[in-house]
Amino acid sequence: MGFPSVRRGLALLALLALSVALSHAPARAGDPAPPDTVAVVDAEWAALPKRTSDDYRRFLARYQALPDGKPRALALAREVITEVDPNVAEARALLGHKEFPHDVPEEISYRRYPFVRIVEEAGAQRWFDDPVPYANALEAFVACQKHAARLTNDPAYSALDVVRRGIDQDEFLRPYNYDAIFASPFLICYSTKERIDEAALWRLPKAERAKAWTELDARRIPYKRVLAEKARIYTQVYTRFLAQYGERCDLKPLMDPYGGRADYPLGKRSFREGCPLVVWVFSDAKAWKTHHEEVIGKPVAALVMGYVDGFSGRVLCYDHAPEDREGELLAHTRFATLSALYWFHRQRNEWSQRRIPYDFFTRGFPDWFSAATVAKDRTLSFVRWNRVQLQKLLAWKSVATNSRHLMPIFPLKDLLSLEGPNAVRAYGVERWGLEVITLFRGQCWAFFAFLDHAADGKRRPVIAKLLDDYLMAPREEEGYMLGQAREKLGITTDADWAALDAEFATFYADLLSKDPASIGPMPPALSDWPGFVAPDLLAPTGPAK
Repeated sequence: MGFPSVRRGLALLALLALSVALSHAPARAGDPAPPDTVAVVDAEWAALPKRTSDDYRRFLARYQALPDGKPRALALAREVITEVDPNVAEARALLGHKEFPHDVPEEISYRRYPFVRIVEEAGAQRWFDDPVPYANALEAFVACQKHAARLTNDPAYSALDVVRRGIDQDEFLRPYNYDAIFASPFLICYSTKERIDEAALWRLPKAERAKAWTELDARRIPYKRVLAEKARIYTQVYTRFLAQYGERCDLKPLMDPYGGRADYPLGKRSFREGCPLVVWVFSDAKAWKTHHEEVIGKPVAALVMGYVDGFSGRVLCYDHAPEDREGELLAHTRFATLSALYWFHRQRNEWSQRRIPYDFFTRGFPDWFSAATVAKDRTLSFVRWNRVQLQKLLAWKSVATNSRHLMPIFPLKDLLSLEGPNAVRAYGVERWGLEVITLFRGQCWAFFAFLDHAADGKRRPVIAKLLDDYLMAPREEEGYMLGQAREKLGITTDADWAALDAEFATFYADLLSKDPASIGPMPPALSDWPGFVAPDLLAPTGPAK
């Protein structure tokens, strides 16, 4: 009964043996290759003792060539990029991934721009399975290319970028989450008190790090309007300074090659691509106080709202409260003037460093020169009457009137002699028993207004002469500007001082009867800017025309 089944089994074994023999027999020339099937390719894949990247590529191609091989090809593609080699292009292409093969151009050395960071991270990632971040990376690379081209072809742009590299090396300023605008010759930076712990960010997983950077970038978006306004203010003041005093005082545009002094001998030349002026603005008094007390450990006096650093030449200041828009405006026009004074002094003196002294000139000239009103399009009108200083003097007058005292007034010889805030304070305490710092600054402004307006402006040329003297002042020479003022005003005797005091007293009394509202319109709110277009912070605006 069992013989038929045995015979069938022996026949099957014979057929299997024949199949194995045929499969191992050498193919004869002209024999057709057996067709691939998923089962055949699976069997050969399973039989491989060790699989290389080339094996994966070969079998991916075989699976893809089969009508029903795509599922196995996709599985094989995912396996190779996760377990063997993430850069097998054939597997990435099959999965629909996009390659980002670009690096940051070598011309770019300052790399803290967001578009540079995006390209760096995209280059490290290389492959993208999401089209949105891939498109963002390509857009950032285009920005990198444009930036690199400008660095190569635009010396002024390159000089401003060098300044950002300098900030990047400053241990105190580098960590701030700041943004900046190129407003030639200024690089104007703006920050709150927020600081970034980059080391902590780089320890985060990539997705969390990207989210954190995105949030930090988003918090800087409102800075654009602030920076655009600052750019308009600072460039207009600089343009006016150079136009009014450039020829008279032998001043050259600071962003010209070698800072305008290519005529200096090789040993004295500096700033080959131009001399940018850095302004760092903190968002408010709290951020300013935190920076000085907690970051650098050097508190500043309560009345100090900004200064020019004597070593770096940077302006550091802070914005006033939103309700004090005019105080904020005039503070920045003043700092723009102080920055010009510092750098044009260096330009005239073979780039030697300069401390901004505390005297009648640096207290009075900037408040007089830069006094302005501002239109809604941020055009400045230089009115030469400083409403903030006038209001402070009127406050002094009101206190004196209410207390039935005479309005304190510095004799001009003393006003022009005092140097340093401590000397001013000591003088006020000894003479009137009062803290007179604000009075001193207000009367210094009034003195320049006197030179400008009194006697039909006959003394107006004295201002330019004093500026020229100031720009050539030797370092730390006590009484220098007093001597220059005495000479330019033709004062040789005490009687000359007395006559000048009498004339100034008449002008001063008239000044204190002036209505502050007559000076011009109050400045618009920051949000009141019809037609405002957010600027490209990396597209340098030239000096205002």
